[in-house]
Amino acid sequence: MSKVRRISITLPEEVLRDLDEVMEKLGAQNRSKVISNAIISYISATRWMLGEGLVSGSITLVYDHERGETVRKITHIQHEFVDVIKATIHVHLSEKLCLEIISIVGNVERLKKLLTELREVKAVLGVSFSLFPIAEE
Repeated sequence: MSKVRRISITLPEEVLRDLDEVMEKLGAQNRSKVISNAIISYISATRWMLGEGLVSGSITLVYDHERGETVRKITHIQHEFVDVIKATIHVHLSEKLCLEIISIVGNVERLKKLLTELREVKAVLGVSFSLFPIAEE
């Protein structure tokens, strides 16, 4: 992140009370840091909805590697998106199930296409993702 700037915000009392309560339960000490993280999440979600901007993060999928051409299909998809996939981690959950964590960096539109293709593989049991906005240079 760049230089930090001090700003002022106005919050409804109940929002501030809820924030302080959650922070206390989590042991968080820095309200500015918590609010900054919330704003970053908001920016990521908004960019995702609008299909704009650069983001980094991860895609996690769980799949049954024994079903059909699952592994071949997932590998093929990953090779089609080598421009946005930076690394993968493969974890054996059981004799049948695998977990794949895919590190990604790229334009939201391109990443949406990657997610769509992964979700369409029949033996993929679940797909989740976490994103962080990147300031364009």
